Amino acid sequence: MSENKKRFTVIWGSQTGASEDIAIEIHERLSKQFTDLIEVEINCMKDVTLVNLQKKQYVIFVVSSTGDGDPPDNALKFMSALRRKVRTNNNVEKDHGFTLEFLQYTVLGLGDTNYSTYQGNPRTLRKYLKTLKANIFCDHCEVDEVLGLEEQVEPFINNTLVTSINKIINNKENELAEEMNKLHINNDLISKESNNDDDDDDNDDESKLEESKKEEKKELRNQQEKKETEHSLKDSSEKKEQNIKKSKKKFVIKSKKKTNNENDNENSTTKKKKKSK
Repeated sequence: MSENKKRFTVIWGSQTGASEDIAIEIHERLSKQFTDLIEVEINCMKDVTLVNLQKKQYVIFVVSSTGDGDPPDNALKFMSALRRKVRTNNNVEKDHGFTLEFLQYTVLGLGDTNYSTYQGNPRTLRKYLKTLKANIFCDHCEVDEVLGLEEQVEPFINNTLVTSINKIINNKENELAEEMNKLHINNDLISKESNNDDDDDDNDDESKLEESKKEEKKELRNQQEKKETEHSLKDSSEKKEQNIKKSKKKFVIKSKKKTNNENDNENSTTKKKKKSK
């Protein structure tokens, strides 16, 4: 590997395969778009140790939840290791515990708003990484599967992620860090969260981010409803046209039968007249 290249790693945890597919897409897209500019690798969470994680520069986490907001099976070991480090650090002197202070990261979380524990595992991951002093290099993305994956993942990759990577390549990391501050997602600007695993991750900055995400989801939902309405109207119009064609066909058949009956009656009358003569 070239020492001058920035090193990016896509790390995924998936129960159904959706997160894995997205992680592979991100890996392939970045490898192709930034050829000769950055190094990109991809790992499943089950293959990543915390010692490995400390050595990485930039990490793009793609992860979902299962059950009641729990980690996917292939992310369980990784998340358990992070949780243990967070708890251990609570019992040691400051600056002597395990740290990820040199790690830059972002989290693309998959969730479903039909569940009460929406984004449970991705948010827990962000909480652990923040507590262990990792830094954010790109705005996080929370994807609601109800609104469609592609509609939300594509803008994140093409705009948010690629823009951040371009600034890193062009040595504009200070500018990027300043933008993270303005977005209220830099570690220093996120309000203090409890290290207790049972505490809620509901600080003011998360609330602001949530409001922004809700607006985006509302817009996506409106677009989806518009498409469904157009589709419904199209179906209705097609059914109406089919019914008209059926009615015309029935009318033609009925008319033919009537004509045939009249001809039969006329022929019968003619025959009777001939016999009478």
